Amino acid sequence: MKASPYQLLRASTQSLLDSELRAQDWVKRSGIFTRKIDDQTQLWLSLGMTSYGYPSAPVVNVWPNIGIRHLSIESIEKSTRAIENKWPLALLVIGVKHLLEPRHGDWWYWLVTEENQQEQCSDLLWAIATVAPRFAAEHGTLEQLIVDLRGRLTASRGPLSEHYSLPIALFVAGRNDEAVEALELGAKSCRGETYAAAVDFRLFRRGLRKLIRNAEKTKAARPRASEK
Repeated sequence: MKASPYQLLRASTQSLLDSELRAQDWVKRSGIFTRKIDDQTQLWLSLGMTSYGYPSAPVVNVWPNIGIRHLSIESIEKSTRAIENKWPLALLVIGVKHLLEPRHGDWWYWLVTEENQQEQCSDLLWAIATVAPRFAAEHGTLEQLIVDLRGRLTASRGPLSEHYSLPIALFVAGRNDEAVEALELGAKSCRGETYAAAVDFRLFRRGLRKLIRNAEKTKAARPRASEK
């Protein structure tokens, strides 16, 4: 079947952006781009796209979102949740345009046509190159992630993604008592509920509490320096 004008514009836009992002050391996996900050932390980038318009004048909207990926947090979350995510998980996701100066425009996406494709893609790539180093510097450490996740967490009907990420981050940082407190906050947000996310959180809570107990037992079993 012959590709439509929308499909052709979308495919060529995706190909152009993919090529340029790889040249900027971004690695694509399962539709998500990542770039290394350190051994545990990576920048995370997604490119959302929709197409519309007329066959004679197709339009593609592109909206890049940026976040932080922490490998230990991701590994623990995937191992303790019943709902499996096969793609790289992200923390603190926000639209790239929201991190730019207001003068860059009020729309949160880039509008690509056949006539302006090169110009719009170049501007989008400039925005990513501008925002990414600053975002990594401001949010790319475990301690700062914990601060940021606390700031986003609410006691509203949950669980929210932060109800998973925060207790894991605290556990990875060795702050086990705080991790348990954060787990109980998440449990409170969905207590008595039977929808799928609530059931999943209770399974996650059970799995992470087991990891915390095992870590505490291992810590208690280690000989103190004074006993050596």
